[in-house]
Amino acid sequence: MRRLVSGLIERARRLARRLGERLTDLQGVPVVARAGRAVRAVAGRWMPRFTDYRPLAAALGLSVAGAAVTVTWLAVQAEPTLMRLESLAATRSLTASLALPALSAEAAPAPGSADPIAAAPGLRQLITAQTDDAGSIDDAPPVDDSPAVGDSPPADDGDPDGSATAPVPDAQAPEAPDAPVADATDGVPADSPSAEPDSRLPGSLVDPPLVAAPLDTITEISPFGILPKIGPDGEVPWRVYARPFDTSRDRPRVAIIVMWLGLDTPATRRTIERLPPDITLGFMPYPEATADLMAEARGDGHETLLMLPMEPTNYPQDDPGPQALLARLSPDMNRQRLEWVMGRASGYVGVVSLMGGAFVTDGEAVSPMLQILARRGLIYVDNRPGAPSLAPRLASEVGASRATVDRRIDSVETRDAIDLRLRELEAIARERGAAVGVAHAYPVTLDRLVAWVATLDAKTIDLAPVSALVNLQPDS
Repeated sequence: MRRLVSGLIERARRLARRLGERLTDLQGVPVVARAGRAVRAVAGRWMPRFTDYRPLAAALGLSVAGAAVTVTWLAVQAEPTLMRLESLAATRSLTASLALPALSAEAAPAPGSADPIAAAPGLRQLITAQTDDAGSIDDAPPVDDSPAVGDSPPADDGDPDGSATAPVPDAQAPEAPDAPVADATDGVPADSPSAEPDSRLPGSLVDPPLVAAPLDTITEISPFGILPKIGPDGEVPWRVYARPFDTSRDRPRVAIIVMWLGLDTPATRRTIERLPPDITLGFMPYPEATADLMAEARGDGHETLLMLPMEPTNYPQDDPGPQALLARLSPDMNRQRLEWVMGRASGYVGVVSLMGGAFVTDGEAVSPMLQILARRGLIYVDNRPGAPSLAPRLASEVGASRATVDRRIDSVETRDAIDLRLRELEAIARERGAAVGVAHAYPVTLDRLVAWVATLDAKTIDLAPVSALVNLQPDS
């Protein structure tokens, strides 16, 4: 009898532990996170002790296991409802500002939200991670097909700032781009007053300013907030919200995306004010200040993106954060998570991937996500330079607007390393017509970007918002 009960307890303990680990994937909701920690504590520390006692105590342990499993199962089932409640307060606030119809009165008030960064310790570690300088940096960029000096091997998701990259084209390539430049309608709204070519230099201020957001004709209310949609007359949100760009000049284009913004409000504001407006800014979806900071960035003329957390190859050791898209989840659950992210702000032209090594290499997981972005008229920026990803090719197949990151310019946080990466982007742009780089808002990065932008006109290279490079890059 004792052996039978002990065996049942062990099976229940294992089940509770597995469900507890599954529950920690859902840390975006405080109630679920607390239940997950409680289940893991019961499964890992208390329950084994019951096997050392008499059958009555063992039976009590089995009852505890059953209760823990039941609580875990109920919490997992309740996640979609809790996600909706979490975003209801923000939705109502935006609804009031737009004078749009209120949501159903049946919806309950939103519960208090915990700090999502604190709820995912791996996220804070990811934010501060840096790549060690493994070697010296030459003055001139490499001209062969090997990785640049100072690069590390192809990075997995445990090194989000890894500098694994595609081969660098010859830095001495001819001045004129070999790749054709898109026609004059790419990257701007068809009916925008700035659609006609103008003489503004890269980094010039926008006059008139960007289209105010959210625009009601390309907006819908959802349980997760206000989401973009294609308008009744075919207005595409990324074109409407794009920064106007002069497409009449037949010159190579380089787009820079400064990411990880919103976590530090003063630093984000300094970045917005200091960088030229043709530099695109990428915001984390978690901070409460993201929507307001994104509005400030657009007010200064910057095009904006939301960072989209996705499952890395070594998940859960590396945690992209709450509401990350996971290859193991159903398409409907990933849709809800994607809509949660999209509901965090307004006026962005698209999303840029955060981590995602496991997700973007799973066609069954990534294809539905790209179809949703295509239906909503948003750009997908694949942030996996030099690493495997099915997303660019699948984006072309489903008709999603896309761009691909070619370099992470401050993987090594030194002046020489950043300057080298910027020269590599110039070489790629001359070879292919377009190149995209991503960076953090490090002080040295901002210094080098400001100095570099001032040299581009003399090099006959245009600094462009990422929307001006849509579908110009290879998809494989």
